[in-house]
Amino acid sequence: MRQFPHLKRNHRSGNWVYFRRFPKAAQAATGCIFFERSLRTADRNKIPGAWAIAHQEFEAAVNSSLTAPQGDSAALTQQALHEHPAREAPLPRWDGDLASTLSISNLRMEDITGAIGEWGQRQRFERSQRLLNAPLDKAHKDAFEAECRLVGACGQERSWLIYCPDLHKLTIDLLNSAGIKISTWHASLYLIQLLVENELREVLEAEGRWRKFDFSELPTKPRTTTSNVTLAPNGYQYILLSELV
Repeated sequence: MRQFPHLKRNHRSGNWVYFRRFPKAAQAATGCIFFERSLRTADRNKIPGAWAIAHQEFEAAVNSSLTAPQGDSAALTQQALHEHPAREAPLPRWDGDLASTLSISNLRMEDITGAIGEWGQRQRFERSQRLLNAPLDKAHKDAFEAECRLVGACGQERSWLIYCPDLHKLTIDLLNSAGIKISTWHASLYLIQLLVENELREVLEAEGRWRKFDFSELPTKPRTTTSNVTLAPNGYQYILLSELV
């Protein structure tokens, strides 16, 4: 049961229970010290899916309590606790397939770091252009502050503990766009996710300096490409007339 921590058993019903202490910062917002959810099963074979649901509920409750405005944290957290996470789940739950989780993949670190670096360079260019074109856009500023809380950039505290659906989805999308195939719940994804998080933190730190009118490192080149494609003078690929038609 080591792969499913924070479990205990109800001595009356025999069902498994997800039981975990809230972080101190979340205790004040939720008004609770412990988080407890019954998995409603005593069968060990049904633990993976039920444990994933309870774990997502806990992470949603912690994230809501740490990111909600003062005065609304408790209400939003209680709503997150009682809403079923599958209604708005950004990712499919783990199906318990250990073969895909522990399968051997032909991953190369240089391919992964190269894809993450190219993504980071593209993010820097796109964010700098967006900031120059709309420096007072409140929606962009709110999204920037939310991302800073997510990864702990620009003086913010990191808002997630063990599992972060947003970073997990970002990692999967980034790898897919680079043509790197990997199972959705592969064991190496946590390491790759940390690399993506570090790159995103550096991008946000750069954007934070730009928002303080420090443009010493403002990128002037568009996104790069790893393919042998002839680029137009503006740095992007040529568009054929047949494609336009």
